[in-house]
Amino acid sequence: ILGEKPPMPVTVLDKTSLLKIFKQLRSLLDQDYINQLREQIGAASVSILLTSNFSEAGRMTLQQEIEAYREFLISTRASDRSILIIKPHPRDSTQKMIALQDTLTELFAQIVILSETSLFFLPFEAFFTAAFLDENLKLTNQVEVFAFSSACLALKLLFNVPSFIGF
Repeated sequence: ILGEKPPMPVTVLDKTSLLKIFKQLRSLLDQDYINQLREQIGAASVSILLTSNFSEAGRMTLQQEIEAYREFLISTRASDRSILIIKPHPRDSTQKMIALQDTLTELFAQIVILSETSLFFLPFEAFFTAAFLDENLKLTNQVEVFAFSSACLALKLLFNVPSFIGF
């Protein structure tokens, strides 16, 4: 993409192939969990926060990480009328999720922390297609994604979802 050759063999998939893979992976998700989430959020606008494991990796303190998420979400003007869905990093602590929810609660209409175990072992795009796209792969909600890694890039590429990469 940037003129550099990767140091290993790669296979580049087209958009149709990627969408097919993510659609197949949807079957591995707990459909009751997805239906319950869809019912809970209705037609509301949704902000999705994909966290990282900065404090667990010793890159910053837990309090610094929590405050950094808060400052970033405020700076992006994420809608206070939206529902915030937090997708924890697989190594995030429960303590961090509780502190994050407590710190962000005044900024959003509602906060939902994803807790379904299979979500930690499947690509986020599989969950996204199940929770926020109809059968024709059209968005069912107004969605913005806030991430602290490249995890949001496929959502922008495949579905043109507004995606913001933080600190």
